[in-house]
Amino acid sequence: MEKLSTNGIEEHNFCYRIYHSPIFERFMLGVIVVAGLIVGLETSPTIEAQYGAWLHTIDNCSGCLCRRADIGNW
Repeated sequence: MEKLSTNGIEEHNFCYRIYHSPIFERFMLGVIVVAGLIVGLETSPTIEAQYGAWLHTIDNCSGCLCRRADIGNW
């Protein structure tokens, strides 16, 4: 098993490895981009009237993911 080091402390934690993986970083970047697109779409009265409920649902889901990921930034 590969040892990861932070300030001299060896980390074997599964969550630590996921949080610092390139795949997770790309996933979170995608979530942020989608959230930005949703916010942009919500500014259109026509799109908001037709798809508002869906846009708010997707926005809430992406917001939860971003807040969960931010827990590791102490």
